Amino acid sequence: MRSQSTGLWRHREFTKLWAGQTVSVFGTMLTRIALPLTALLSLNSSPLQQGFLQAIEAGPVLVTGLFAGVWVDRLRRRPVMITADLARAALLLSIPAAAFAGALTMGQLYIVAAAASVFTSLFDAAYPAYLPTLVGRENLVEGNSKLVASASVAEMGGFAAAGALVQFLSGPIAMLVDAATFVISALSLAWIRKPEPEPKPKQLRESAIREAAEGLSVVWRDPTLRALVGCSTTIRLAGGSFGAMYMLFAVRDLGLSPTAAGVIAGCGGLGSFAGSVLAQPVLRRLGAKATLIVGFALGGAFQGFVPLAHGTALKAGLFLLVAQIIGDGLMTIAFVNDVSLRQSLVPDRLLGRVSATANVLGVVAMPVGALAGGIIGQLASPRAALAAGAIGFSLASLWVVAAPIRTPVSSLSAP
Repeated sequence: MRSQSTGLWRHREFTKLWAGQTVSVFGTMLTRIALPLTALLSLNSSPLQQGFLQAIEAGPVLVTGLFAGVWVDRLRRRPVMITADLARAALLLSIPAAAFAGALTMGQLYIVAAAASVFTSLFDAAYPAYLPTLVGRENLVEGNSKLVASASVAEMGGFAAAGALVQFLSGPIAMLVDAATFVISALSLAWIRKPEPEPKPKQLRESAIREAAEGLSVVWRDPTLRALVGCSTTIRLAGGSFGAMYMLFAVRDLGLSPTAAGVIAGCGGLGSFAGSVLAQPVLRRLGAKATLIVGFALGGAFQGFVPLAHGTALKAGLFLLVAQIIGDGLMTIAFVNDVSLRQSLVPDRLLGRVSATANVLGVVAMPVGALAGGIIGQLASPRAALAAGAIGFSLASLWVVAAPIRTPVSSLSAP
């Protein structure tokens, strides 16, 4: 298949994956807003509890995350993704069920967040390992760009819908909608008919511990992979602090309504959409290394407009919009190329484990950042926690500066 801007729209199996993931991302955006708002508005959570709600995801992933990559490399990736989707749907359904029974507690939110993270680690290890099998490595940048573009549109609707659902209905209703989106995602994956390669025969497998260690070793020994994973881990660390305090700062400190805060957050999808469309042209113009440095460094700088927000709700909202549109756009350009470069460098037999290694470090880093953000928000202010997160975004680009990163030839030859 030729690497054309419209090429993958004619790839029927890719469009099935694309449709399901677009719906799933819409639901994920609902959860990202609805879960902390449910804790905030229904259970009157403190800044520290908000941080802990994000941090609780780390524990299970520390135990299962690396082995998720082993299972993904031993099995066909699509059934793993379907199972993970259905399990997350069932977990999210428990929140509205408990809320309607008058029994919802912070403890349950912690348990659901922790258990869902286990299945998310499985899905996140399988998803980037499955895409090269589905579309071919020569189409990775285009495939990732299209998936991120649709995710950006879903982000706009998901964030806005989350704020409105929580304000006018309830947080648990939003979680019910999210559960449905995971079911739709599972159905779209089940609809794909392209066969996957046979997994490695059982008699050729090594121990799970040794295979997990091989994934870690590959990332550590390769200077390019090490820099890419280090950069993404730093982004997740900063993002944890940023995400834990964003809605609390917007609603409590700036006085925005949940609906307004959700709409503004959703506008980040405009920037992300533009970034996804520009990812391949910018790569051809600047090359991989400069694209990553500029995207992450400048993107983080524009996220700094969030802690600078002040004044009336309209004025403060404009500060947030600048960060959402320009900052998210620049970081999306870098993100698409970061993921595509990793997928192009790693052999198929190791893709699950390398993806799992990056996911484990990222999933652990984000809750650690969220907990740190909660502590900073409690002891100083949410504004200070957001400032620390914005600085962290920009500093992540330093990983790339000294790394031997080369632009894939297939990306340069694309029109």
